[in-house]
Amino acid sequence: VYYNNGSYTDTILYPGYYGAIETGDNYEFNPEEASKLLKRAGLEDRDNDGKLESVFNEEIWLRIIVDKDDPFKCKTAEFIKKSLEEHGIVAVLEKVDALTFKYRIENYDYELFVGTCKVNERHDLRSVLHSFYNNPAGYSDTEMNKLIESFLSSVNSQDKLVYVNKIEEKLKED
Repeated sequence: VYYNNGSYTDTILYPGYYGAIETGDNYEFNPEEASKLLKRAGLEDRDNDGKLESVFNEEIWLRIIVDKDDPFKCKTAEFIKKSLEEHGIVAVLEKVDALTFKYRIENYDYELFVGTCKVNERHDLRSVLHSFYNNPAGYSDTEMNKLIESFLSSVNSQDKLVYVNKIEEKLKED
């Protein structure tokens, strides 16, 4: 996975995080189901040019940004771009320098970014999932905020595991 630098997981939490049990692939590769979901959302190739359009006949496109100096992430971004285009979504891949990448993420100037995050030794997920800690994806959910705060304030590993499982379930719902 990820050029032998990662592990399969069913959420953004690494496998076995505080004893959490993996339940399998929540997002199994299924192009037929993806096409149905796109159509249900009102996206179709209305003019038969191979590209999806909205109900207002606007082409569906998105920008993917990636740090140009990271070959693994660039290769991943290219794969994502190709996959999106195979399904009729125009994807513009922008390989930018690290400073521009950071600036654009901080200013939410992207539709999709390929990046990584580091979790500190406390396993503090606030920088990734908490509404008030400037998470780069702009994720915001008050229930998740409470779960993360409860996880961080838990003293023993059994309590932490309860909250990790609740966090994973919430992520799967979202």
